[in-house]
Amino acid sequence: MLALVLGVVSALAAASTAQTAWAQPLVRSQVWAWGYNVFGQVGDGTTTSSITPVQVAQGAMPAGTRVVAISAGGNHTVALDANGQAWTWGQNNSGQLGDGSTTSRTAPVQVAQGAIPAGTKLIAVAAAVGGEHTVALDADGRAWAWGNNSFGQLGDGSTANSTVPVQVAQGAMPSGTKLTAVFAGRFHTLALDTNGRMWAWGNNFYGQLGDGTTATRTSPVQVTDGAMPSGTKLVAVSAGWGHTVALDSEGHAWAWGNNAYGQLGNGTHTGAVTPVQVVQGAIPDGTRLTRISAGSFHTVVLSDDGHAWAWGDNYDGEVGDGTGIDRSSPVAVVQGAMPEGTKLIAIACGDFHTMALDEDGQAWGWGYNLDSQLGDGTYTSRTSPVRTSQEEMPDGTRLVAIAAGLHHSVALSESVDHPPTVEVAPGGQVVSDSAGTVNLVVGDAETPAGELTVSAASDDQSVVPDAGISFGGSGADRTMTVRTNSQASGTAVVTVMVSDGDLTGTATVTVVTGRSRTDHLTGTDGPDLIFARDGNDVVDARGGIDLVAAGAGNDAVLGGAGDDTIDGGLGNDALVGDAGNDVLSGGAGNDGLVGGLGDDALSGGAGNDGLAGGRGADLFSGGTGNDIAIDFSAGEGDTRDGTIP
Repeated sequence: MLALVLGVVSALAAASTAQTAWAQPLVRSQVWAWGYNVFGQVGDGTTTSSITPVQVAQGAMPAGTRVVAISAGGNHTVALDANGQAWTWGQNNSGQLGDGSTTSRTAPVQVAQGAIPAGTKLIAVAAAVGGEHTVALDADGRAWAWGNNSFGQLGDGSTANSTVPVQVAQGAMPSGTKLTAVFAGRFHTLALDTNGRMWAWGNNFYGQLGDGTTATRTSPVQVTDGAMPSGTKLVAVSAGWGHTVALDSEGHAWAWGNNAYGQLGNGTHTGAVTPVQVVQGAIPDGTRLTRISAGSFHTVVLSDDGHAWAWGDNYDGEVGDGTGIDRSSPVAVVQGAMPEGTKLIAIACGDFHTMALDEDGQAWGWGYNLDSQLGDGTYTSRTSPVRTSQEEMPDGTRLVAIAAGLHHSVALSESVDHPPTVEVAPGGQVVSDSAGTVNLVVGDAETPAGELTVSAASDDQSVVPDAGISFGGSGADRTMTVRTNSQASGTAVVTVMVSDGDLTGTATVTVVTGRSRTDHLTGTDGPDLIFARDGNDVVDARGGIDLVAAGAGNDAVLGGAGDDTIDGGLGNDALVGDAGNDVLSGGAGNDGLVGGLGDDALSGGAGNDGLAGGRGADLFSGGTGNDIAIDFSAGEGDTRDGTIP
């Protein structure tokens, strides 16, 4: 006797039965850039500027590298991958690419290890608008920096440039301080620690370090409270040309440094060497701010309901209020070309332009556009939001991050490649007493079913040789025929594999081979293909989609709940389909067939048969012999052939 017990394995986490498992979807990323490209900062392998987004080349990144974060500097770009490795491209005159050289690059190169210990994983990167240095944070809360160090912005206690990463010194930070975020300004650098304290170093000509002085620092000093209440915890920071802005845990904005254009947002044009509170301006009472970004001389914030507010320099429309008037307190960014109800989720300020990302993954831009850093296909500056073109992107591309440099912009998209699925379908066919064909349905969310390849492997070649497994069908509807070794008995697990070329979905098939004698076989609660060879057999298929061939002999077969196909074969058979849509064929002999709940087809074959349809639309065929058909629920679409009274 042979039994094939099929356990369905879906590649997606959709079902929760004991037979179901899944593979993780593959998340793919792609970096896009546009605007000024004289130094290769767009990263497409050229120095040709682009008026719409183009795909950043692979460069030195291994195939399949997943980028998880991006940042844009003056004329360079930095990206962080899922393995904690940094990649850079663009201008490199001060070593801001960190590859150990001062050679500009038009495609990604790997940041050298420098002073970073082997095995260190970076978790954040930042470059400065207009700046020529880069800073990174590792998983242990340490900061690293490279590039221009004219004002001590690398924080290593010196003013020497570095073409590879150097560690930011402890400076005034207490021993054991763990940093959680880093930010780069034009000539200064900032960091937050686990306690919500801010640390700063570099140029301090305008008081942008916030320590109450205008003294430049080559290692970290603490930003003083200034007007902030004692115990204020900062959660977000950004830095411009000569000013710094921050958000606290209550959603309030603070600023310090240069204020020539009102970029501090406190209603004045007076600079500050310690934090001052951004006034409410046009922001409604109770609004909670969640994101903040500083351009060279302007500042933009997002509220928790997806609205943008801005202040500061507005000569090129970078404030986005539909005018070119500088603002010293917050004004609302107007709707512009954005559909009504658009909710913004990310913001990034460049030199004189602003980029935003909405919850649908669409980018918007406003402000200076003479290098097409807005990506709308024009060179026209805008005083209100315009849509960044996505014509070069595949249909359905969803942007998940945005960054703005001096005169270029960068975006990150992600797509999910779902593994193929394979499941057993009702039906199937008995081929012989040692072989059977089951129906499979294959699919993939991204790949046409006809392009999927199906294969299988057995873990016991003596029971089921790989050569005995074959496939048929096309498109989504496939068949698998399993031919066992008719002389062997035992168990083999056959793994069915459906591949889209990158990911694979699987189904497991347990093959149980019995002997030609009296057997008692029990299936599973999942789909079963059970063969009973010659002999008096008792088969309990249990639940699921079952295909049972009882073989010659006096057999008792219970299909169980599910869609069952049961062939009693020669002999006196008692076949019970139970709940489900069942096909019961008694074959020659005196048979008792009970369909149970569902739409059943009962064929008694030769012999004296008793056919009980149960509830559902049943088809009775008695065959030769004295047959009795019983319909437990008449009037539900039952039909009978002419031999049944």
